[in-house]
Amino acid sequence: MYLHLMKIQYFNAAAYLTSKIEDWFLLLLFVNSGCSLIRGIDVHDPGWMKKIQRGPIAKGLKARKTELCCAMFRKSNPYLDALSDEDYCTIRSVFKRLGRPKSVATIRNYRNEIAHRGLPAIDVAEFSPNFQFPRQQGSVMSLAISASAPIDYKFLNLYENAVEALKHMETELLRLKKIPVLEPR
Repeated sequence: MYLHLMKIQYFNAAAYLTSKIEDWFLLLLFVNSGCSLIRGIDVHDPGWMKKIQRGPIAKGLKARKTELCCAMFRKSNPYLDALSDEDYCTIRSVFKRLGRPKSVATIRNYRNEIAHRGLPAIDVAEFSPNFQFPRQQGSVMSLAISASAPIDYKFLNLYENAVEALKHMETELLRLKKIPVLEPR
C-alpha cells in the first residue's frame, strides 16, 4: 500500500506541473510582449496573474498590423508588429497546438480531479474514498463515504499519456526557443 501511495504522490506532482506548462507559456507571452497582449492589467496589483488566461491572450495575439476590420482600423500591437512573419506564425501555431492532443487533455483532467474533486481511484479502489451526497437520516444529515470507489484510471495508461503529453509540450516549446525574443537569456 505504501509503495502505491508514494508512486501516486509523485505522479500527482508531475501531473500538476505538466498542467502548469500552458499557464507558464501564457505568462511568458504576456511578459515578453511588454505586458501588452491583455489591456488593462496592472502588474502591481495583487492577483494580476489570475487575469492571464487563454481567451484574452488569443484576442491579444490577433492585434498584429493595422487592418481594416468592420469599416474601422483595428489597433495594432507594436510588439507583434516587430516580429517576423515566421516568428509570429510559430507563436500562433504553438498557442493553438500546445494543449490540443488527447494525452494533454487526459493529464489536465486528471490534475483537475486531484485539485477539485478529491483523489480519483487508480488501480486499487480501496485507496480512494467514494463520496456520496448527504442524506437525511431522521433529524441528522449524513455525508456518506463508502470504503471503495469505482476505478477511474489505470496507472500505466495515465503514465503513457503523461509521457506523450510531455514529449508533445517539449516539441512545441523547443519551437518557441528558436524565436530570438523568447529565447532564455
